[in-house]
Amino acid sequence: MGNAPRRRSALAVVALGLVIQVVVAAGALTGDRPARYGWQMYSAAVEMPRLWAVDGDDEREVRVTDALVHPRGDIDWAALVRERGCDLVDAEAIRYELADGTRATLECE
Repeated sequence: MGNAPRRRSALAVVALGLVIQVVVAAGALTGDRPARYGWQMYSAAVEMPRLWAVDGDDEREVRVTDALVHPRGDIDWAALVRERGCDLVDAEAIRYELADGTRATLECE
């Protein structure tokens, strides 16, 4: 009989831990997806932008996946292409098309 209060206390601590885990997981499921550092970060379907290196009249398609180890769904592709697109190619300009249909040409320095 002396162990009954101790056992109840242990069960209450375990039950509280389980409740906390369920509440935190349920809260994570209601957030925006894919979230940076979230459990679903690598599970999102990624639509890669298309890039072309432009040199005068010559255009060649550049595969973005060659420059990225693991394309993730939480990456802002438009910002990445605008900021680092010229670093991916040795060309006068890059022409890109994002998954939403946005098309543009960016002059490289």
